[in-house]
Amino acid sequence: MNDTQWREFLITCTNLLGGGEADINASPSWCSWTTFKRLSEDAGYWQGGLPHLNEIKEHGTADGGTWGQPFNYQDIAHFIVPKAFTRELLASPEDRRTFERVIVNQDIEALSRQLTKQGIPHTLSAVALEVRLC
Repeated sequence: MNDTQWREFLITCTNLLGGGEADINASPSWCSWTTFKRLSEDAGYWQGGLPHLNEIKEHGTADGGTWGQPFNYQDIAHFIVPKAFTRELLASPEDRRTFERVIVNQDIEALSRQLTKQGIPHTLSAVALEVRLC
């Protein structure tokens, strides 16, 4: 994937699923990603809402946006958009100890169709849409 493809990938994701937030309980969208550098250090992943359109730059994501720090597109090794994610919200404002689990579905099938039209390589499974470069 080149920078243009990554940029179009993120724009398409955000247009279809919504720009997200760092807090899963406030976010309309959710994803996870890792970089080649992170894989060489601890094999960890970041997770958060999809970046807002103004955070999607030419060669990477903006500093201080939804993801908190910039990510250079050429360092992204694996990107996952799950079919669904779970929020845990207060059941009622009066009861601050009881939480309700809410499943949020993401239309990864529609996302895959659009990405295919754009010629952006990806993999669609029953649980997630992925771009894997490692």
